[in-house]
Amino acid sequence: NCKNTHRTVFCNKHRIRIRTGQDKIDMVVGDFVRALQISKWSLTFNSPPTITVYPWFFMKQGGLKKENVTSPELEQVRPIQVYLPPSFKENIYKPYQVLFLNDGQFLDIAIASLHLDKEITSKQLNEFIVVGIENNMTERTSLLTPSNGTTFECKNGTFANRCQSCNISCLEHLNCTKAEFRVQITKCLKVLPTVPKGEKYLDFIQYSLLTYVHLNYRALTEQKNVGIMGYSLGGLISCHAAWTRPAVFGSAVCSSPSFWWPVPLGKYFPFGAQFEFINKTLSKFQDKRPLQRIYIDMGSAEGDFLMVDASKRAANRMAETPYFEFDRNLWLMILDKQNHSLNAFLSRSWQPLYTLYGSEGSLNVKSNREGGSACAVSASFMTILFSLMGTVMHVTSSS
Repeated sequence: NCKNTHRTVFCNKHRIRIRTGQDKIDMVVGDFVRALQISKWSLTFNSPPTITVYPWFFMKQGGLKKENVTSPELEQVRPIQVYLPPSFKENIYKPYQVLFLNDGQFLDIAIASLHLDKEITSKQLNEFIVVGIENNMTERTSLLTPSNGTTFECKNGTFANRCQSCNISCLEHLNCTKAEFRVQITKCLKVLPTVPKGEKYLDFIQYSLLTYVHLNYRALTEQKNVGIMGYSLGGLISCHAAWTRPAVFGSAVCSSPSFWWPVPLGKYFPFGAQFEFINKTLSKFQDKRPLQRIYIDMGSAEGDFLMVDASKRAANRMAETPYFEFDRNLWLMILDKQNHSLNAFLSRSWQPLYTLYGSEGSLNVKSNREGGSACAVSASFMTILFSLMGTVMHVTSSS
């Protein structure tokens, strides 16, 4: 099938098996597909094609390292966690794609939840490095937002005990007028202005951290090999990074993104949401862009006004540009009955990983731009609020 000498042809679906010579041990993920280009006008390989392979045979478990990296951009030392895929120690020449994970203090939980090693060694995912950037929650809002906004503190108690069980039923049921909402917020919470550090945070990733993981962990630095992923405010900064720095980030996973940001000082959450990313940021940076892939997902129970409708609007605006097309390099997933929680995020994170890092023949994920009916709205708005304040909540949906 490959002996057509009148034009350049490709031998598709021919598999190459690599084994150790003496023991005949198959390489882990040893069978793979390459299109073999035949030299034009020749039955022989006067100019033989080059195929680069980085085999490994024994290691089936990756590793997790924790260390600190100095950030001149943020003027501080940042703790990170680095997931190294199974072949990393065995094949010291192999380079890897890299995925930066916001809220990286949960990386160990994510790896266990997603069975990442198994998905790689069972040929479902290609290998890649994950760099989790930790935060201490007290500065989370500042680090993950690119503009001025507001955050909250309890007047009494802590967010863990709902500000000493203060009555915030308006948030729980969303059946209040703006005036009633304002009374409850001012009774239970202090509204504080934030100092945005999102651009400096992205500078840290672009100029310091990417270089660090390239030098220490063989991370590939070309745009097509660099991704960013996050949840809630981490989802917002991921989409912001991809849209405003297209030469740096080739892919982004924006999970439950807080596209409603910011709420200015003097206005009240949720009515004062400005939707800056949709209304302003997406209107900029419309010049020619390199190929990118953006994946947005959301639970249908996260609330229509702030979350679901906003994600649909953002994805549709992207699809209106000549650079994005649904199910080619843009995906929007609305997951039925899922709410705004870390558990929900982890339960569905395999879908964007399959989409962006899936090996040939792995599951092909298609957009679901409508999702199911929303339920558990009270839980979703409460968790959005507490996530904004820097507390990750584990909330179970109820119908």
